[in-house]
Amino acid sequence: MTDLDLTGRKPRREFQKTRAEILSHPLRVRMLEIANQIDISAVSFVRGAYARTLLAHLDEGTAVSQVAYHFRKLLRSGCVEVVEHRVRRGAVENVYRGVARARFTAEEWKSLDQDRREEISGVVIQALMARAESAMLEGTFDARDDRWLAWVQMSLDEQGWDEICALCTRMMDDVERVREAAEERLGRAGEPVRTTPFTWGMLSFESPPS
Repeated sequence: MTDLDLTGRKPRREFQKTRAEILSHPLRVRMLEIANQIDISAVSFVRGAYARTLLAHLDEGTAVSQVAYHFRKLLRSGCVEVVEHRVRRGAVENVYRGVARARFTAEEWKSLDQDRREEISGVVIQALMARAESAMLEGTFDARDDRWLAWVQMSLDEQGWDEICALCTRMMDDVERVREAAEERLGRAGEPVRTTPFTWGMLSFESPPS
């Protein structure tokens, strides 16, 4: 099971019929993640090498076409919106912004085959590790005294596993509430407010036998 938070800032009813299908593609998961961080077009996504591994087998033109196709899928499902139209050499380049975050329910995750789950998990893990590495290199990871870094190894029966999964779900819901409340406060602020770039992650998985 995974809890990749991709539910969004729009009512859930818009995603109930199509979300699992739309977000079952690892490239779309990565595209939506980036579109929630910055406004981005298909061209800038490819040239920014935001999915180098997933697109390495394609030339730039084909990669842009593929990404544009997947952005249209995300747009139709309500996961992104168009915030700008750029006219370049007679063609229109759409710039997208994420309006949803990816979160698979347990049932949606079970509906995916093992290979697709592993692809999506790989994309998410790589992105999280890259953010952590960047923070270490830039000196921001330990800039605050109250930052968290912890992991626990344990042996669980099925009841313990279920309890940990339920705990992770509650934590994810609480984090979403904090994020949404902060966005509302910032939206109401009449003047610029100091903000801190922040990354929160949570891992819970079955370990290989030791």
